[in-house]
Amino acid sequence: MLKPDFFVIHPQQPVPHWRNNDDSTANLVNPSIVLSTLVFACSCMTDRIPHHQGDSLIAQLTRLNAAVLIGTIIFTLLMLAAAALYNARDRRAQQAELHAAQLAINLSSSLVFIDKQAAFDELAALQRKGDLVSVLVLDAAGRLFVQSAGKTEPAWLAASQQYTELRHAFLQVKLPIKLNSEQVGSLVWTEQLMPMQLELLRLFGIGLLLSSLAVLVAIRISVYMQKKALAPMLELANLADHAAKKQDYSVRAVVYRHDEVGRLTERFNELLKRIEIWQHDLHYKLQQSWAHNAELDLLAHRDALTGLHNRLSFETKLPALLQQHPAVTLMFIDLDNFKTVNDRWGHDAGDDVLKQVAQRMQTELRSSDWLFRLGGDEFAILLPDVQDPVTAERLASRIVQTVRSPMFVNDQQMPIGATVGVACYPQDGCDAATLLKRADQAMYQAKSAGKNTWRFYAA
Repeated sequence: MLKPDFFVIHPQQPVPHWRNNDDSTANLVNPSIVLSTLVFACSCMTDRIPHHQGDSLIAQLTRLNAAVLIGTIIFTLLMLAAAALYNARDRRAQQAELHAAQLAINLSSSLVFIDKQAAFDELAALQRKGDLVSVLVLDAAGRLFVQSAGKTEPAWLAASQQYTELRHAFLQVKLPIKLNSEQVGSLVWTEQLMPMQLELLRLFGIGLLLSSLAVLVAIRISVYMQKKALAPMLELANLADHAAKKQDYSVRAVVYRHDEVGRLTERFNELLKRIEIWQHDLHYKLQQSWAHNAELDLLAHRDALTGLHNRLSFETKLPALLQQHPAVTLMFIDLDNFKTVNDRWGHDAGDDVLKQVAQRMQTELRSSDWLFRLGGDEFAILLPDVQDPVTAERLASRIVQTVRSPMFVNDQQMPIGATVGVACYPQDGCDAATLLKRADQAMYQAKSAGKNTWRFYAA
């Protein structure tokens, strides 16, 4: 028959009990003693920090960190110990069921042939399994057929045919013994759990001892670091660094105690307040100065009548566009019959004509194009990235058409028109002065052709 190595037992050994004074338990680490030592040591350490109203942040954090750390470690160890105990007992029960099932298979034929010697030999093979208390083999009528040598443990639940029962210090498994699906007897397997539980308790005690040492070291390090990191003078220095780097003088230091450091903190706060007021006044004056400069810049670069960019802006923008874009088209525009408008209807009518012309031309341009009033009745348009002459031709034609469309001032139609000269960079000129000269020449070529038209520069 099959006699695996794990079916071994020393049935002659006494069964240890929890209340027995076993010498082997004297070397175990007692968790209750370790726990008490841990709590006492930590309480002594935290008691060395004075407890009084207005206690320092270092002392408060030390006690809080110690309480949280101790509580967390104890809770974690207890949870781990409970999980380990539950898992170990469950695995022990599964192993006992497996061993009992295998033994039941081996004993089935002995029960059928009433061979007690063979059955006893099967049980004798379990003598080296130290945790096994006893094995009872019952026949089909429930009478004792054979049992292991030494002390025996009766079936706890005699009325049950099959069960696995876990108690504080023992484990018992009862299984039916079957042969060809017919029950020929029962097997009652009893093991002791105390050695396993004592081993887990020893490991828990060692873990608790190591944790207590770690907590003591951690608390000492924490006290040292908090004294170094949270000292009032260091906090004041950090606040000064923040105010200087961020230019934020609205921050204030907290006065923890009314001692020398507290008085220094109060004077520092007064200094911050004065700097904040001075900074606010300076910021207000700078804003006024910036607003005034922006207004002057706008007046310097804008035409007061039409709101367009003026000649100064044109002289600044044209060279910049020539450097930024590979192709730039310049249109020089001169209004036709503008002198007639001024002479016949007055300068007010002429101003209205200039405003309407500016609005009409602006509607024909892209958002990236630039429209300038150079002075009098002269305008200029800059077209970045226009390399196709057809595009420039179409825009020049639209400018001529939109300006010569009927225009009325005080119910009087103005005989206004536009002549456009076009020059392209870099074909007609590689610098701003040359390009402007070429566009002006193209404008006069258009005027020679009969006004109200446009011409590209031709040498």
